[in-house]
Amino acid sequence: MDFKIQNQTYNVVSKITNGQLNSTINGNNVNYKIEQIDQNDYYLWIDGKKYTTYRFADKKSIFVWVDGFSFKFDLLDKEHQTNQDSSENLNRQEVIAPMPGSVVKILVELEQKVEESQPLIIIEAMKMETTLYSQISGIVKEINCQEKDQVDSDRVLIVIEK
Repeated sequence: MDFKIQNQTYNVVSKITNGQLNSTINGNNVNYKIEQIDQNDYYLWIDGKKYTTYRFADKKSIFVWVDGFSFKFDLLDKEHQTNQDSSENLNRQEVIAPMPGSVVKILVELEQKVEESQPLIIIEAMKMETTLYSQISGIVKEINCQEKDQVDSDRVLIVIEK
């Protein structure tokens, strides 16, 4: 299956056997241990370190939270892979609500300069807070929500441009 994250495309083939996740990512083998806790929660061991993770998927994306960091993997079909990167995509980030929830705190203001990996907004869903981070350095051009707003998944919350 092909995914896109942070403007890079990855071909991932995974298989779980006896709790061991064996993946090939762009031709490189990676092995993890994984244990499902409930429908969307997992324990994940990488190099002996245990992480609690949450996974949610819709028709277009897979959202994963690991140790307070959130990742959105866009599912790509063969048609989109040839036109996947444009200069606009590399110069702009749309911070999207990974799941339905409530805006707890907005950590930036319009026209504020932000750095890559800077926290931008905190969302709460199912009594769990998730901080969304900037993936690029740039300027906050849009804030499309307010604190205490209820937001749906895939809603664009903040736009950053280089």
